Amino acid sequence: MRPLALVAALCMAASPFALAQNTAAGASRGSGALPSLGDNSELSAAAERRIGDRIAVSLYRDPDYVDDPVLVDYLQSIWQPLMAAARARGELSAELDERFAWDVFLIRDRSINAFALPGGYFGVHLGLISAVTSPDQMAAVLAHELGRATRGAALGPDEVFAAVSAVHRRIRGSYAVIAQIAGRGMLAFRDPFGIRPLNLGRSADGGVMLASESVALEGTGFMPERDVAPGEAVFVTLDGTVHTRQCAPQAQLSPCIFEYVYLARPDSVLDGISVYQARMNLGETLAKRVISTVPPDQIDVVIPIPESSRPSATELARLLGKPYREGFVKNRYVGRTFIMPGQAVRKKSVRQKLNAIASEFAGRNVLLVDDSIVRGTTSKEIVQMAREAGARKVYLASAAPPVRYPNVYGIDMPTKDELVAHGRSVEEIRQIIGADALIYQDVDAMKRAIGQLNPSLRGFDASCFDGVYVTGDITEGDIDRMNQQRVKTDEGEAEGSRLTLPNAFVA
Repeated sequence: MRPLALVAALCMAASPFALAQNTAAGASRGSGALPSLGDNSELSAAAERRIGDRIAVSLYRDPDYVDDPVLVDYLQSIWQPLMAAARARGELSAELDERFAWDVFLIRDRSINAFALPGGYFGVHLGLISAVTSPDQMAAVLAHELGRATRGAALGPDEVFAAVSAVHRRIRGSYAVIAQIAGRGMLAFRDPFGIRPLNLGRSADGGVMLASESVALEGTGFMPERDVAPGEAVFVTLDGTVHTRQCAPQAQLSPCIFEYVYLARPDSVLDGISVYQARMNLGETLAKRVISTVPPDQIDVVIPIPESSRPSATELARLLGKPYREGFVKNRYVGRTFIMPGQAVRKKSVRQKLNAIASEFAGRNVLLVDDSIVRGTTSKEIVQMAREAGARKVYLASAAPPVRYPNVYGIDMPTKDELVAHGRSVEEIRQIIGADALIYQDVDAMKRAIGQLNPSLRGFDASCFDGVYVTGDITEGDIDRMNQQRVKTDEGEAEGSRLTLPNAFVA
């Protein structure tokens, strides 16, 4: 295997930044969009370097390019030993060693991703830096298995699927991977439990695209065809031919229920379930809980906390027979607060993120509806904002049950001690948040409300709500060990400064 192809696999090019997203995500039949950069490439090393130089210049000028000496030093501490090992094993020719840039740069992006470009340039997303604390991670595992499978042989579908099977045997946890293999095609695969979503679509001209959500396909002119099955791998060759294979012998579909509660876009369809309809159903079941806690005649108006709670709030208001109003305006340029490091940062960001429309609160008993309550910091601040806007009483309803357990499957939810619901009763949480009443969704009702939209679905991963980890290999000791590895963050640190908890276990 040519060194560029090897390192491209090592970097696991899920989306080579803005320039190459189209070619990485979709392999168009007959388009020849993916250049041949692997074995049998017609490009000389010098020509490839020139292409890489042009791409790199545009990336260095991009606003998302990160110039952080500390993170660069950290990255180089991993990168340089890899380069030295490649030279020592004779895997790096003198010509490529001399002519290629072998330069690594950082991109401000929360996705767990890295990518290779022509000419020895490699990019790493900040999301990958935050998730990786050891060299034994999925990208390295996949690259290793690809290298072993192709030693002395051509890289074809059988070799690729053998590598994915080996990854499944070694990696435990949740993952949905889309990778470009230089000069060969596009590879995508999903964990054996299907915890994270992965969707396949086609365009009218025969192009193939894979994405985490169906809405990403529809927004680029592709029609969703089907969900990739748990443990399944899809390999699209450069001519657009699609090869598929089940690579996990005991796969079972247990998607993350938090995708439907909060993470996914409402216009997506995941594993046959409309996210929008799922949230509508949560509002219906939540209405029954509200009525048993707060008599409807004590509620003047239902107000959602933007954005994810709107479908639930709409249905809740309809069933209660109460007006639905937009009481908060959202600033779309502030990120998700529940993953922000430090309470002070989160509290400040809530005020920057939301602004109350005072006329919708003044003199009224308001029922606020949120999709979920994680740390409680955001909820407490929003309740206070409603009171400052003139609300007489503030009730808070959560479309999701109490988040009592850490999530170890790819969502950077805090340690259990940071979860407001961990070890506390609903009344204790209500007092912390400062609401006049607090109503939570029921765990079983949540599962029924969403599960009925796809009767063939046998269950969900709802571990952050019920403490049941579907992979069956997470112990209290594992969680304690991971929490100890988490880099502590001081109050007031800026967003993105925290290197977060790794979520994958490697056997």
